[in-house]
Amino acid sequence: MFTDDDFKAMMLLMTNNLDDSEKPCVGIFWYSPQRNELFGTVKTKEGDKNYVTSGFGGMCTCKELHKDVWKKEFNKRKYSKNGNYGINLFVGDYKSKPRGRIFYKSETNEYFIMVGEWIDEYPEAIDCIVSEFKLSGHNYQFIKNFHWDIGNGFGD
Repeated sequence: MFTDDDFKAMMLLMTNNLDDSEKPCVGIFWYSPQRNELFGTVKTKEGDKNYVTSGFGGMCTCKELHKDVWKKEFNKRKYSKNGNYGINLFVGDYKSKPRGRIFYKSETNEYFIMVGEWIDEYPEAIDCIVSEFKLSGHNYQFIKNFHWDIGNGFGD
């Protein structure tokens, strides 16, 4: 039976989440230059189940891999009742669109935004990324690495 105490407990849980809404996040994303927005974003904060820490240098990020999120989103849209609804963003290979990953290094209290050379072509993505992952006012830097260049990734 649902009681007033159950309702109060639920409200307290939601109220406590308000304090977390502005915490910086780690995770993955793709960037759509046509829409100037991120998509396929997976974010997590310190303390979340999805927040993983490496014993090597205290580096943290989310558990998801781009290729797994892409496959799930592609199939979800491909086999939906609406047919092609929304499939335009998740078409082709997961490495065919600008993407990146946010890491946090606890030893230095620093966020690393890993992107490919594509960031030079779409510098407007910088504000989207910083805003989406709540990094404004925190110590962060963008680092370009071939792994996040269009066409590169883990060997599939």
